[in-house]
Amino acid sequence: MVYDIIIQMMNINMIKKSHIPEKAALLFSGHNQRSIVALCRYFSSIRQLFVIVTSSQTDPIYKTDYKSSVIFEREDCSLSVSLFEKISQIAQKELVYCPTSEYLNNFFWNILK
Repeated sequence: MVYDIIIQMMNINMIKKSHIPEKAALLFSGHNQRSIVALCRYFSSIRQLFVIVTSSQTDPIYKTDYKSSVIFEREDCSLSVSLFEKISQIAQKELVYCPTSEYLNNFFWNILK
């Protein structure tokens, strides 16, 4: 399931208005906050479902209108395949990873190597 998310990340350039409702964009909040809020605003405007994973209890996304889209709060900054499996189980939807930070992108590329 995690590898499906990675493959989609590589194949999808952007989500179009003719999106498939069962898929949700997966956003990691806590870093690059302006881009996260911009993506939330855009996805809301085209009615694209999205879910947010926060970096902690003090994540700035909790101060926005998008706090209701939070589905998971990370305990620390580490990333693992098991973390993505847990997020997939909670979301119960097909997730499309949105590359929002260099750290996350490097994590995925290292898995694919």
